[in-house]
Amino acid sequence: MGVFGWLERKVFLGDVIKDYGVLDEKSVGIGRLRTSVVLCRRKGQLKLAFRTTGTSPLSASVNYAMIDATPAALAKLAEVLQDAQAEIFAMLPHAWPNAAMDRAGETVPVVRERGRRRAGH
Repeated sequence: MGVFGWLERKVFLGDVIKDYGVLDEKSVGIGRLRTSVVLCRRKGQLKLAFRTTGTSPLSASVNYAMIDATPAALAKLAEVLQDAQAEIFAMLPHAWPNAAMDRAGETVPVVRERGRRRAGH
């Protein structure tokens, strides 16, 4: 990390406790977007920061969305992620080759039938 990266982290994030890395990366036209998650301590409080970096040949930008890392906020985030995972498994069971979930959120084996994957049975 260069001087600018270190300065950016100190000014906007405070002390970085753990960098969870890139969650999503995609090309948009001639630019690139990266979204990552960082746990940090800013002004004495723990924060979970979602950092989106956009780069292109002529410009760059960084946006932060921070939430307090309180037990209640983390429990709600875990609930949201679990619910989203169950919904995605229900809609796209073929996206996960090893398992699928039924509507109750239970993992069920994936069975191949005539070259196709389907959940259950």
